Amino acid sequence: MNRIARLLDRAVGSLSAAAATVSCVSILLIAVGVTFNAVSRYAFNKPYMFVDEYAQYLLVVTFYLGVGYTLRAGKHVMVEMLVGRLGLIVRLSLGMAVSIVSLGALAIMCYYAWTGFLSTQRAGIVSLTPMQTPLALPFFAVAVGMTIFVLEMIVTIVNDAVALGQRTRAGQLAE
Repeated sequence: MNRIARLLDRAVGSLSAAAATVSCVSILLIAVGVTFNAVSRYAFNKPYMFVDEYAQYLLVVTFYLGVGYTLRAGKHVMVEMLVGRLGLIVRLSLGMAVSIVSLGALAIMCYYAWTGFLSTQRAGIVSLTPMQTPLALPFFAVAVGMTIFVLEMIVTIVNDAVALGQRTRAGQLAE
């Protein structure tokens, strides 16, 4: 089980790191695009309307492709006032229970993200702007990001189960 957990952790970690890199590049593109547009608007009185539209899509990319890595890094919002006072085994068990419930909610959201992407792609829906951007592109970012988030939650549960098993066995051996 430990070997499988390490392989899964490594594979999903690589996927999360790649998605986080794309997320960081998206932030950079937003900054460059908005700066370019501001200079163009004020210096040459010629704004580029596509910049605002694509900045919004890149914000979607930034969030959804970064959310899995954020979970891996332990940077999601946590309240540890009470949980921090519990024993390690109780804390791991409670963390697993919360993660399992969260996984259920995330799996439903992931399903609907992929459904939204597929239906948008099949229908060929485009934005109502002059650029007529295929809306399947931002929907794809949401679906991929949610999938990575689900995989990271699975890794969290597996790692907690392994840690709980080791702690429980260590406790039994000490008795």
